[in-house]
Amino acid sequence: MTNRIFAALAGLLIALPLAARAEVPLEGSFVARLACPATQNIKAGTNPGNVMTQKGRSYPIHAANRRDATHYRIEVEGAEPRLRWVAAGCGTHVAKGGASAAKPAMPRPSAPASGLRSKPRPRPSWHEAGVPEYLLAITWAPAFCETHRSKPECRSQSPGRYDARHLSLHGLWPQPIGNFYCNVPERQRSIDEDGRYGSLEPIRLRPETRTQLERVMPGTRSNLHRHEWVKHGSCFGDGDPDAYFRASIAMMDAINASAVRDLLAANVGGRVTARSIRNAFNDAFGEGAGSRVAITCDRGMIRELRIELRGQVEGQTSLADLIHAAEPVPAARSNCRSGRVDRAGFDR
Repeated sequence: MTNRIFAALAGLLIALPLAARAEVPLEGSFVARLACPATQNIKAGTNPGNVMTQKGRSYPIHAANRRDATHYRIEVEGAEPRLRWVAAGCGTHVAKGGASAAKPAMPRPSAPASGLRSKPRPRPSWHEAGVPEYLLAITWAPAFCETHRSKPECRSQSPGRYDARHLSLHGLWPQPIGNFYCNVPERQRSIDEDGRYGSLEPIRLRPETRTQLERVMPGTRSNLHRHEWVKHGSCFGDGDPDAYFRASIAMMDAINASAVRDLLAANVGGRVTARSIRNAFNDAFGEGAGSRVAITCDRGMIRELRIELRGQVEGQTSLADLIHAAEPVPAARSNCRSGRVDRAGFDR
């Protein structure tokens, strides 16, 4: 037993320098472009004191978590501990001497146009460091309900309801991953993490926004919108829930008026391939849009589409431009080549 304990300790001591070497030392400063959590730990997301970066403020920078940085270690005066991790997309690394150290955006690979599809779209001119990034998660509600039958929106589903033949909003998630719970009181965060969405504080929305949200997000019946706002929407823009959901609704309406929705609605009860879904995105939003979409299946059913976006979603930027400004998603994020388009009602 003693030998095993010493062996374990020796392994830990060896691993510590390796972990330290994974960080890349940096000099200069980090200029915040967004208000983002400054966490003590990247994976756990712990944030003693609920510390946030302040837009436009410069912070001493100490390291990146890796060469292709997703997070920077910065020094926040008055925080305890002072050294914190902040997502790279929340600001810009300015090298010592004042020059921006941000890497230039990689050119978007373009696929050749085929048939009657749109030609590749050029990357918008505002594709530069500091532009916000998002993930739009949309769901085929009947497939979701097969595994969540007790939820109010699933018990009440019917073939004639909007979500039976249209895609539904899961959420709009500011990126990179870990950008959660911005300026959210600890009690509200605890309630949300416990899954008690009905106990979260109500959200003030305009009557017309609420009506439209209930149409595109059937999960409002189980207070999914409260969870999405507390965890993700709190990190959006200037903290206006109505603006957050209006932007989400506008994108859902664009997708549900497109060839993507038409493909799924025409094949309810049948099967579609992941390639056909990506081709529908190309048809609707320009060649190459489909490469920005991750497709997930559950029990052989098309369950969710996750669309990479980059830009000011609350402005006048088109959904096509937001999609093309993002980088293509790795193939590993999709878990199926084809799936069934489930119909409303539970399978036996």
